[in-house]
Amino acid sequence: MKKRAPSLATLIPLAAALALAALSARAESGSGSDGTPDDKIEEEIEDDIEKEIEKRLEDKIDDRIEERAEEKAREKAGDKAKDRAEDRVREKSVDKTRKDDDRLRREKRYEKEVEKKIRGEDGDEKGSRTRLREREKTEIRNDDDGRRAGSYSKAGSYSGAYAGGTDKAAIDAAEGAAKTRFEIARAAADTGRDLARAEARAVMDAALAAPGADKEAIKTAYDAAVKEADLQRDVATDEAKSVYEATLDELDAIEDGRSGEDSADALAGAARIFAAATDRNGDEIARGEWLLLTTREDVDAIVRRGFAVKSIEVMDGLGAVLARLEAPESFSLPETSRAVRARTPAARVDYNHLYFPQEDPSPADAGEAPSRLIRMGDAEQGAGARIGVIDTDIDAGHRAFHGASVVARNFVPYGDARPTDHGTAVASIIVGDDEGYSGLAPRAEIVAASVFFKSPTGKASATTESLVRALDWMSEMKTPIVSMSLAGPPNAILEEAIRRAASRGVIVVAAAGNEGPMARPMYPAAYDSAVAVTAISRDKQVYRLANRGDYVDFAAPGVSVLHAKAGGGYAASSGTSMAAPFVAAALGELRRGDARTAEEAFRVLSEAAEDLGAPGRDPVFGAGLVRPVAIQN
Repeated sequence: MKKRAPSLATLIPLAAALALAALSARAESGSGSDGTPDDKIEEEIEDDIEKEIEKRLEDKIDDRIEERAEEKAREKAGDKAKDRAEDRVREKSVDKTRKDDDRLRREKRYEKEVEKKIRGEDGDEKGSRTRLREREKTEIRNDDDGRRAGSYSKAGSYSGAYAGGTDKAAIDAAEGAAKTRFEIARAAADTGRDLARAEARAVMDAALAAPGADKEAIKTAYDAAVKEADLQRDVATDEAKSVYEATLDELDAIEDGRSGEDSADALAGAARIFAAATDRNGDEIARGEWLLLTTREDVDAIVRRGFAVKSIEVMDGLGAVLARLEAPESFSLPETSRAVRARTPAARVDYNHLYFPQEDPSPADAGEAPSRLIRMGDAEQGAGARIGVIDTDIDAGHRAFHGASVVARNFVPYGDARPTDHGTAVASIIVGDDEGYSGLAPRAEIVAASVFFKSPTGKASATTESLVRALDWMSEMKTPIVSMSLAGPPNAILEEAIRRAASRGVIVVAAAGNEGPMARPMYPAAYDSAVAVTAISRDKQVYRLANRGDYVDFAAPGVSVLHAKAGGGYAASSGTSMAAPFVAAALGELRRGDARTAEEAFRVLSEAAEDLGAPGRDPVFGAGLVRPVAIQN
């Protein structure tokens, strides 16, 4: 496997915050033309940071000691804070009540209009009712022919709707998403409280260690800080709950067809987030947001720096926290990334890039079944192997999967349509089993993560956020091999996620890319912690559109490969997407039952590969054509 990046330790939140502040100030006043401080300035910054840390810590301790220690004053301060919180909650309650009143007034107007239509000016109540029912039937038919769309509500949940009507399934999904966002917000509030308490504890311990410390005053200050942390948690939780309830009200309004102007906002879909949004290299990104992959402590440091956190999710499988940040106009991503990593080396900041399947847009007319291109040579047909597939949704009803073991989960946060073609093809190459068709390991277990949605351009697209969440799940599920038949630009968040997954024994197999021989490297295949696969034909010629480069590890069949087609039947396609599952299946065979470590499996497969092209490893075929070890014995 490619060489992995070494793991780096994180620093305490206070140091991180001071580092960010010092670096920003220094970068604005003394950076070079490209915005990067030179070595001398970096040394000065480090000295300044150390001095500033000592000075601010001393000042902070002094300030805490000098705080009023008398119980009456402390209670008064607490009462004021409580009053402020209650005022905020009361304001939101009043606002919600006002919205409820407005909604009731709209309902009454609606009822009066309906009553007027029913009775009609001529008093023909029965005839008016008939006309009204016919009109409603026409509207329902129009709704069924409408265009699906959706967007995030204020709470971050999805509200799905049809033009002129509503989609009950989308509304139900939106309610579930809103609840999930509320739980995330509540968890973030708990995390913020814990961090604040930990900081208060550290300050108290440092103050108590000072000669002649007033222990009673210090303890009083600590108790007040803890109480304030708890209060802030309660306020944040109440706000999240208020937004959640408002979202449910909005969904109810959309479902009832009473949303008015609000429902128009729900029709923007992913277009609002992705349309015409690109980075400086022209790669598609989510508009107005950055991703942060780091520790809980580092998230706190970033918040203190002034960044607004849209969402935060604990990645237990990767041992990290993934946060979406609102990108402020006054900061550039490169400068912020350098500032963050200067004092929190483990943190990664990057755009929420889009990634795409790597399949030839012009499918082949005929093809060969996977088992005819490479025979695994195992009578058990992959029994005991577990292989992950991060791709589009899978058409689980296809007859190729009638006996397959598939565990599936969705990681698409948008309500836009989720394609099924590509994931169905890739999964069938591994576990497909039907009359006249056989995949590579029909009895293997597939762990399928759906990450693609239809972007505003009509392409199947996956975000960095979805890929990282899927990798976290794969790691939690202890999936030793993960196939990713997708490619896109480099992304620090995705790179760190794959590195963390690899450190936990997960081998990520990725398509090398279909951009052509002279194209730039494609990711995640080009990362050191990933296994990159190119495609070749039956006569062992490299696929005409395959990327080339030193990052290519293996070649596998990928031209005119027969696979299941979503909706039924079979088709043949070409591309590095079709080749990646061959290598995933071969590695899955080597690692089933934890027979070998990731490093051992990669080494064995490399040694067994059939050398193609120039002698030895080369940028076209890598180590050569993958040959399952089972047929070597």
